[in-house]
Amino acid sequence: MAVFLLSILLPGSTGYGAVMSRVNPWQTFLWEATLTFFLMLVILVAATNPKAKKLMIASAIGGMVLLGSIVGGPITGAAMNPARYLAPALTEGKWQGWWIYLAGAFIGAILAAILYEKTKATSPANNS
Repeated sequence: MAVFLLSILLPGSTGYGAVMSRVNPWQTFLWEATLTFFLMLVILVAATNPKAKKLMIASAIGGMVLLGSIVGGPITGAAMNPARYLAPALTEGKWQGWWIYLAGAFIGAILAAILYEKTKATSPANNS
C-alpha cells in the first residue's frame, strides 16, 4: 500500500524501493535465506516468551531488521520478507530474480521455525 501511495504522490520517480542484488543469484538466495532465518528466529524467540515485555519484543525485532538491513542491504537489498520484495517490484516492474527473494525468505523462515521447535522441545524448562 505504501509503495502504491508513493507511486501516486511521486509519479515521476524512477524507484520506489525495489531491491537490487550485487552478487550472483545463488549468493543472493543464500543471503536472503540467512537474513530471513535470523529475523524469524528473533521473532519466534521474542514473541513467544511469556516473560518478555512488549517494548522488548518490538526492540528485538526492530533491531534485527536494522542489523539485517545494515549487513545485507548493500549486498542484496535485504528484503527478508516476500512483501518487502513484491510491492516495489510490482510497482516498478522489476521482476528479475523474483524466485530468489520468495524462496530465500520461505526457506529461511522454515529453517528458523524448525530450529526453534527442536530447541524448544529439548530445553530444560520444557522437560520438567
